[in-house]
Amino acid sequence: NFYCIGACLRDDKGQFVAAFAKRFEGQPAIDEAEAVGVLEALKWMQSSHITSSHIETDNLHVAQALGNNAKNNSEFGAVIKIHRSLLTVIICKCTESLSSNKV
Repeated sequence: NFYCIGACLRDDKGQFVAAFAKRFEGQPAIDEAEAVGVLEALKWMQSSHITSSHIETDNLHVAQALGNNAKNNSEFGAVIKIHRSLLTVIICKCTESLSSNKV
């Protein structure tokens, strides 16, 4: 079995900029697949050197899990933990970029 994830990048006016999709083997729970989708989008942003962004998901469980620090020992929890560390890296890089651009 396979599942696919995808992400779309838009500019501040909502205009399409870029997109990507990726195929994975397996049949995870819906929340886990959605979490993997957000994680892959974050990795894509990092590898594309995108330093400023607003991330949206239509999965309430993923959004809530990213917004709190509760421990979850499931596969879903493991993916969320990786999100948090990657988000920290992206936020730090964005902050560094902003501070280095000060006059």
